[in-house]
Amino acid sequence: MTKLPRGGYPSRAKRRNKMKKYRRKFTPGGLTKAGPSAIMTTAGKTEASVAGEQSARDIRLGYDEYSIKQKGGRMKKLVFLFVIMLFTGFIFAGKVATLPKLVNPASIAMDNNQCYIVEGAAVSIYSLKDFSLIKKFGRVGDGPGEFKTMPALNRGHVSISVDPDYILVNSIGKVSLFNKDGTLKEEFKTMSMAGWYLHFNNQFAGGVLTQEEMKNFVSLNMYDPELKVQKTVYKVKIAEIAKGINPVTTPRPPQIYAFAGRLFIDGDDDNIHVFDKDGKEQALIKLNYEKIAVSEDDRNRYLNWYKTDVITKQYFEAIKKMLKFPQYFPAVRAYNVADNKVYVLSYKKKDKKSEMYIYDLKGTYLSRVLLPLAEWDDILCYPYTIKDGTLYQLIENEDETWELHKHKI
Repeated sequence: MTKLPRGGYPSRAKRRNKMKKYRRKFTPGGLTKAGPSAIMTTAGKTEASVAGEQSARDIRLGYDEYSIKQKGGRMKKLVFLFVIMLFTGFIFAGKVATLPKLVNPASIAMDNNQCYIVEGAAVSIYSLKDFSLIKKFGRVGDGPGEFKTMPALNRGHVSISVDPDYILVNSIGKVSLFNKDGTLKEEFKTMSMAGWYLHFNNQFAGGVLTQEEMKNFVSLNMYDPELKVQKTVYKVKIAEIAKGINPVTTPRPPQIYAFAGRLFIDGDDDNIHVFDKDGKEQALIKLNYEKIAVSEDDRNRYLNWYKTDVITKQYFEAIKKMLKFPQYFPAVRAYNVADNKVYVLSYKKKDKKSEMYIYDLKGTYLSRVLLPLAEWDDILCYPYTIKDGTLYQLIENEDETWELHKHKI
């Protein structure tokens, strides 16, 4: 994947200094961009239009040049440009809002009325009408409505799941339920330090890191209302120590979604598995995708990320001999479940746009699109979500102010 030009986003040095300041403010151990924070976001994630604004500028320049030549043709040209925007999607693209109070957001989710943004141990609630801040709740601590975080788990952020009636917050050793106005409803202690949970069928489901015979797994479990394990539905192998560490898949564990009475998880077989409320496999979304070879440039890009990332650089010397690159990228870079569809982001890029496959909930292929997904660094994307067929993405501009962009899919 190719980074966006440095002129459009802060340099890595600026971001690193900014993250150090943020660490002191929010967490005892530090953080960077979110990795698995997207795991529990019911609404999904998505991307922003970066090319749209430039294209709109190009169109305006063309219009101005034309209008100088002939005053009488302005209306005809204006109608023509409007039709172009309708068919190319530019009319739906661009900045939606500026969110100046954000410092280092990790994930974003939406419902019909509000937008929820995770930042460290805090969750900010914004109105979708005018994107004004309604409330911010959560902080580092052990008390009610407070959360423990650590850099090695979820890169120092909590993760959330937005349900019709409340917000579920995952933190170390605890699951917290909040009403939509940000007031605490109830909390549950969890047995696993490294677990991600969501509400499913009036109970809970979630993924927990486990190890068996020198192999690491994420186990998809179903739980009762008190978070006691009822059954293990599926296991995804994420690492086999004897075979080394896959540098491509390690930064992103499997994603789990609950949608329309179904559980979704992407497996190590390059497919997405769908389970019903009883934990029985209901569908298998077979991803027909173009295999992309991992090139030497890709290897260098990933190695550079491991060496410079705030979290991984402290372990790089110890693990660098264990890093084993695959021959091909996996099918799924990330995926989202929203609008009764499954949106699968691949590793393929063309003209600085990212490829996304779209399926229905039964696994029927619908379409393929190229979207202007903005990249945080060499590996990670800026936070994004999908709602009503539109990609929403948080992007940090050159003034280090965060903006919300959208792009119609």
